[in-house]
Amino acid sequence: MFKPLPNFTFNSAYNDCLRRWLNSFVSRVLHHLKAFLSQAASSHEERLETHRIILARLVALTERSQAFLKALEMEVDARYQEGMCRLSSSLGQFTNN
Repeated sequence: MFKPLPNFTFNSAYNDCLRRWLNSFVSRVLHHLKAFLSQAASSHEERLETHRIILARLVALTERSQAFLKALEMEVDARYQEGMCRLSSSLGQFTNN
């Protein structure tokens, strides 16, 4: 009546890859489920307060990163100018001889 399915054998590399993918997939599903349940359990005001805290952190990080990039740009410019001065003086020595 029914034909039995053929026996499929997979190599261990395939099984390891499948196991890692399945583990990753289940982990992501559990993470999203946990986040959904925690949001459902908290009140609207608590979520708004969490949003405000996160937004304040993001603004602070943005300001710090902009200040860091500005300082880095100034450092690069200073080193560039120093290198150009050294190169100019080195080339000036060769042209004066």
